[in-house]
Amino acid sequence: MIRSLLLIITGSVFLFLPSRIPLLAQSTAPNREELLTDAARILLDLPPEESISLLSNLSFTAESKYPKLSRKWAIQALEAARNLSIPTDRPAMEKNVLITLARIDLVEAERLYITQDAPSSQVGEDARADGADQLFNIIWAKDGKSGLPAIRRIALWLGETGQFPYRAIGRVISRLASENP
Repeated sequence: MIRSLLLIITGSVFLFLPSRIPLLAQSTAPNREELLTDAARILLDLPPEESISLLSNLSFTAESKYPKLSRKWAIQALEAARNLSIPTDRPAMEKNVLITLARIDLVEAERLYITQDAPSSQVGEDARADGADQLFNIIWAKDGKSGLPAIRRIALWLGETGQFPYRAIGRVISRLASENP
């Protein structure tokens, strides 16, 4: 676990440091993409309970420079979340990974968001409804009003399968009202 964290941190440092630094400009400097890929490979060998958050963080770290890899790691984190042995942890982990994916591939995140399991009776709140606030913010930021059909579809699905995202919809309504006084 510690080795995985160190690889992620090292990859993050090399990803964001300027290439003008002489040490990094040398041909012997590690390839940033290789460092991140090695970290992902190690994380995939961990149990899902340990790898999900780390893969999600790796995906977040790489999203601007390596969007294809970032998307791949977010999908792998989602698969790991769906294989959790503790079902009560699954909804929150899935939601978190899908929010990460939404920043990289919004269409895929919207599609996958409505494939999440309904909350069990053991869980007091619907993590999916909480995640809708973040997801709707991302949809609005990328698509504006044209994202309203997707927001509506997801909100209705949440209401039918668990808790309706009242707070998230309230914020969308406020944005609409401010644009159309």
